[in-house]
Amino acid sequence: MIESTTIYRASDKLPLTATSDTADRADLAKLKHQEKEILRKLTASSEPRASIESGSYTVQ
Repeated sequence: MIESTTIYRASDKLPLTATSDTADRADLAKLKHQEKEILRKLTASSEPRASIESGSYTVQ
């Protein structure tokens, strides 16, 4: 089940759209923070597609 979706433009890390079914969950807030940390580390030479597992969640 998809609980949260966020789409960023990689070139300038601009969030284009976001949606969440369970915005008040603490574990989901932590995952979103981790997502932003990962985004900051992306460069032009990063893989164009990847999956990262974090606990019971998968970030793609």
